[in-house]
Amino acid sequence: MSNSVVLASTDEKQANPESFDIQIALEELEKSLMYSVDQLAPAIESISVQLHRAAKNIREEGDAGILWACLDNLQHFLKLLETITVTAGVPQEDISVFDEALSDSLKELEDRMNEATCAEDIAVAIEVALLPALETWNGCEAAVRRIIERDPNTP
Repeated sequence: MSNSVVLASTDEKQANPESFDIQIALEELEKSLMYSVDQLAPAIESISVQLHRAAKNIREEGDAGILWACLDNLQHFLKLLETITVTAGVPQEDISVFDEALSDSLKELEDRMNEATCAEDIAVAIEVALLPALETWNGCEAAVRRIIERDPNTP
């Protein structure tokens, strides 16, 4: 019999090879979060490219199909970002520049679309309102990475 709780739990673990190792679960979660963060920058780049195509398509063909697909992709992007930031405990203020720029740009896009009198108005709205907001992503990404990659032994 042992006087140490740690030793006792180690002995129990050796006796039960099917016991759950929380450290392994934490390492897997960290890997999963990093994989997800690694997907965000290419997603923003792809959305940006598609928004340029959407503006061109609206101008030339009057077709907003690509724009709606981009907005849907942006919604999925934001859901993933929210999941990552909540899971990793990223403070809202660390992502607020991106969040506010994107929120403001979506509101401006909506307003401009409601006031548009021609396809050109909508194409310009994409270029003037939405695309510049996506350029604020780098700061947000850096903040998220700082939290996820932080050494837990460092204050």
